[in-house]
Amino acid sequence: MDMEIPTMLIQPYVENSIWHGLMPKESGGILELFFNKKGETLFIVIRDNGIGRKMKDPSQKDYISKGMSITEQRIQTLEATNQKKFVTTIIDLKDENKNSTGTEVNIIIPFD
Repeated sequence: MDMEIPTMLIQPYVENSIWHGLMPKESGGILELFFNKKGETLFIVIRDNGIGRKMKDPSQKDYISKGMSITEQRIQTLEATNQKKFVTTIIDLKDENKNSTGTEVNIIIPFD
């Protein structure tokens, strides 16, 4: 079954993963995208093995991504229009020593 994902919903997360997680990494960057439809819900996972959010450049600590704020507004508009709740969670991945091993974004999109 074909499904259409709302315009520009996952692009900012993928772009952030590449620019802020993988590009600063010295080697071995991996970006994974998973799509799984269960019933009337689409589950999207965007995972990287980048430097993680806690390791980003300290000079950017107060920086708010324009792409992410636009995405947040887009989700709010889609929720209001469709009367359905989108869920987005961001997980800081860590190893057994609590060292950053990347970032995972989970997006849940309800459909009818």
